[in-house]
Amino acid sequence: MAALNLKQKQILMIAPKFFGYEAMIMAELQRQGATVHLIYENMDDANVVYRAIPANIHSLKMPFAQRYYCNRLRSVTAKVDYVFAIRGAYLSDALMNSLRERWPDALFCLYLWDSVKNTPNAILAAKHFDSVISSDMVDAREYGLGYCPLFYRKTDLPAVEKDIDLLYICSLHSQRVAIYRKLMEFAKRENLRVYAYLFANRAYFFKQRYLHRNHGFTGIALGAIQHKTISIDELLKLYQRSKVIVDYTHPGQNGFTMRTIDSIGYRCKLATNNANILQTDFYHPNNICLYDPENFSIPVEFVREPYQELDAAVYNYYTIEAWVGRMLGGAEE
Repeated sequence: MAALNLKQKQILMIAPKFFGYEAMIMAELQRQGATVHLIYENMDDANVVYRAIPANIHSLKMPFAQRYYCNRLRSVTAKVDYVFAIRGAYLSDALMNSLRERWPDALFCLYLWDSVKNTPNAILAAKHFDSVISSDMVDAREYGLGYCPLFYRKTDLPAVEKDIDLLYICSLHSQRVAIYRKLMEFAKRENLRVYAYLFANRAYFFKQRYLHRNHGFTGIALGAIQHKTISIDELLKLYQRSKVIVDYTHPGQNGFTMRTIDSIGYRCKLATNNANILQTDFYHPNNICLYDPENFSIPVEFVREPYQELDAAVYNYYTIEAWVGRMLGGAEE
């Protein structure tokens, strides 16, 4: 693939808010010389009626999405070179046709960073794009899409002592509280240092815990739950200090979490329940431990033995710079 040149390019980027990662992507596009017009996919702040519609009634949300995008697009007056959509949960045929009519020479690129079953509209919108790439290897095979996992951001932070043995950062769902309890028991037994940050929206957490009696939100002290998301800068500092990142992938997810790819860039070991990790080019038994959530166990030797360096090409492949090249460069081939 030829090197991507984004100098003086105009990019319309449509993306969801996701813990600041969308801002990281935008910053990288700008670093490479592009002007980026960002429209957030999230419409929660745009319409009170929209917020009242249940999440599973997708058809009722689409008309609001159409009006929302049309309003936001009025501020984009430049001749766009790329339409770059991430996730694409609310891209209607009418909207995509209007974008094609407005910018007929633009390259349309779609990245599905969630599975098709979680964003079924995205696969319907895919026919409007020149390039469609998925972070889910199963979806890529089933629907004939390109496949590319996520990325990590390089850091200029100085090297520090890795004084955290086990790092566990997550948003609460499914078995993550159960994994947390087992992890803390393991760490106490083996005298290991743990840093845990379990996030849950305050209203959603109390609704699940006390109204629905959801077991995924019980069995943990209230003081152990954080209601403010951790910043990316703080997260990267924690990676610098960590020996092992503990990842729990949702049972219905095939693709890799951001934590999985971050473990590559920050030379952290990884403990995960995602068996697809065994098929990757960054798998090394010294660095990656596959655990069973129903019978959680990590060999203490895995934590204590040194990290195994990988080939330089592996680290380069998963940088955000290389990721951007695959996202937008693929449409030019």
